[in-house]
Amino acid sequence: MDVFGIGPMELLVILILALIVLGPRQLPEAGRKLGRFMRDLRRMWLEVSSEFSRELNLNEAIRDARAMTETINSIRHPPAPAALLLGNEEKEDDKASNSPAVPQSTTAQEGDKVGGA
Repeated sequence: MDVFGIGPMELLVILILALIVLGPRQLPEAGRKLGRFMRDLRRMWLEVSSEFSRELNLNEAIRDARAMTETINSIRHPPAPAALLLGNEEKEDDKASNSPAVPQSTTAQEGDKVGGA
């Protein structure tokens, strides 16, 4: 039986040394303080571990929500039939060719001004 990696013989030696150093009057009070410290330490550890557990569950929930959003968006905006036939490689090439430096849309009035002038 090991307590914190301390065997029964080591624990006995520590108790005898504590009795010699603290004396019979102060040893019970020191034991109570040690017990309170261990209880508080255990309580703090449980709080920290439960907080980490909640955070991990929250991160998993966020990841699931993002995956669901992506699925919903793919259902709302299905890819063009040509993209389905070409596969993912062609989709990446299409994304690269749409550079932001080239204006994508013009209004009908601007087109008339340029063409009609």
